[in-house]
Amino acid sequence: MGDHADDLIFQGFEMMLEGDDFAGYTGDVTCKFCGKTGFEWVQTEVGWRLMKDLVVHECWKRDGFDPFKENKTMLRPTLQDFSLVMEEKLQEKDYKGGWEGMSVRELKMRLEEEIDELDEAIEAVDLREILDECVDVANFAMMIYNNVASKIDSLLGGMNEKT
Repeated sequence: MGDHADDLIFQGFEMMLEGDDFAGYTGDVTCKFCGKTGFEWVQTEVGWRLMKDLVVHECWKRDGFDPFKENKTMLRPTLQDFSLVMEEKLQEKDYKGGWEGMSVRELKMRLEEEIDELDEAIEAVDLREILDECVDVANFAMMIYNNVASKIDSLLGGMNEKT
């Protein structure tokens, strides 16, 4: 492993061994980086992690760095990964044309169809299909958002031109 990774691992072990934050405690553990509370140390397949309600804590303030303070457009890694998959799927369907000409009602109907397909994939426990349908649901929700936001912008733009 690289020196940086080794340092991070060592810091993690140091943090686990300090006072009340000993690994395995199920009490109210506080993140030493961001100050959030209510976590517990849980051993996962990749090592010990701070967790709350079975969700791994992703502290953005390690080593004093807060990417949202530094760069408001930075996306969480999970959101960035998901949005890239959304974009890939949209590009695969570019031949169909855009959604800008579709009504919100039409898009909502398509969204409901995709939700039904997601339900079927979940019932069938088809993991790949679940992922695929999640992307479809998100894309149709985004299309509705985009069309409504465009309408609001055009209404506000028209109002601003009159004043």
